[in-house]
Amino acid sequence: MDLDDRFDFYGPELLLEEIERYSEKLMRYTKIDLDNFYKIKTWLLDSINIIEEELISNKSWKEAFELVKDVDVDDTPFVALAIQLNCQLWTGDKKLAGSIYHKNEKLILNTQEVLKLL
Repeated sequence: MDLDDRFDFYGPELLLEEIERYSEKLMRYTKIDLDNFYKIKTWLLDSINIIEEELISNKSWKEAFELVKDVDVDDTPFVALAIQLNCQLWTGDKKLAGSIYHKNEKLILNTQEVLKLL
């Protein structure tokens, strides 16, 4: 089953920078070699709609900042985009998810919940 047949994936432009910044860590963590990493990265990026951050409203930015300011303000673009699109944010960041969940439980989706949807 192809995930993008069941879900629409979106990410802010920052996602591209994050993948590059953490590529070595991702390869170590997943134990995949460089060639396979690039294949998977290409497949993933083909499945994600990258949204220019300038298209996110000031209202969504402000609301997102209020949700992440106590955890990690670097996550603001991801949360702002989810708010803007009125969709859930799929994250494996437990600290971020826990903090946001207490303020807006409908905004967060973890991997176990995604698997249940499949």
